[in-house]
Amino acid sequence: MTAKAQQQGFSLLVALIFLTVLAMLGFGAVRSALMEEKLGGNNRERAIAFMAAEVAMRQAETYIATADNLPASGTTASGTVAVSNSAASATYTISYVSTSGGRDYYLLRATGYGGRKTLLNTTQTQLESVVWVEQ
Repeated sequence: MTAKAQQQGFSLLVALIFLTVLAMLGFGAVRSALMEEKLGGNNRERAIAFMAAEVAMRQAETYIATADNLPASGTTASGTVAVSNSAASATYTISYVSTSGGRDYYLLRATGYGGRKTLLNTTQTQLESVVWVEQ
């Protein structure tokens, strides 16, 4: 076999190795891009759930400020909030905590759910606040 024929065989091997490395780099770039896409979607869902929880918290605060019958000891009030222009939803509960110094204390718990709900994964955010009402 001549030296030129041996060199052509070696250049084919180098080209195949080079193409394999490029294919692996391309595959890695695609996987990275897909992961970034998923992370971006998850961040969006968390933000939507947080905003829905804030809406529910405001609704609970409005209920406390305007209700004639606030929950008594051992009872709770609850509600569901529709979040406009969104697939998100939210709920709130108001629980009586205690009375101290002429004030009734209530625990407000608001839970917001992201818009993308699946069987195994629903993004949710929970906010809590303690408020008092003069007796």
